[in-house]
Amino acid sequence: MTDVVLFSGGLDSTVTAHMLRSVGVEPLLLHFDYGQPAAAREKIASNSLSGVLGCELRTVTTPIPYSVKVNGEIPGRNLFLIAAALAVSSDLRLLALGVHRGTDYYDCNADFLRHCEQIINGYSSGITQLVAPVAHLTKQEIVAYALECKLPIDLTYSCERANEPCGACASCRQRRDVLSC
Repeated sequence: MTDVVLFSGGLDSTVTAHMLRSVGVEPLLLHFDYGQPAAAREKIASNSLSGVLGCELRTVTTPIPYSVKVNGEIPGRNLFLIAAALAVSSDLRLLALGVHRGTDYYDCNADFLRHCEQIINGYSSGITQLVAPVAHLTKQEIVAYALECKLPIDLTYSCERANEPCGACASCRQRRDVLSC
């Protein structure tokens, strides 16, 4: 059975993977290149961080059409990634997602996670468990955890719009606000 972290190379998925490692889980980091605006930088971050975390990284390329909202959100992104993980990993025991508290994105809230868990249970006959270890944390608490554990925040990448931080999307703004405190 395989334990998987949906891994973007961002701070949230990095902390998620670290939390799982700290309780003895050795997750596979599953990174998706679906043609997203920040694909090149996410891949660099994912490659660097997999070594730091001591986890195997697998990258899956599967282009999809998408749109980016003004705030940087890619609607349906987490739903797509969960479905794609189920499709490429037939023996999933644990599927971890780095969603956190304090975002307005629908696919980062408790209702979304509950609905996805029901779907995953249906497809896996209850074998695969969806977990979101940082779902109860704010971005500030995630940063505090990363600093306490000496995780290399500078290697993570979180812009949703480009391969260079745009400074305007929700992820860039939130990262700037929290790291400048």
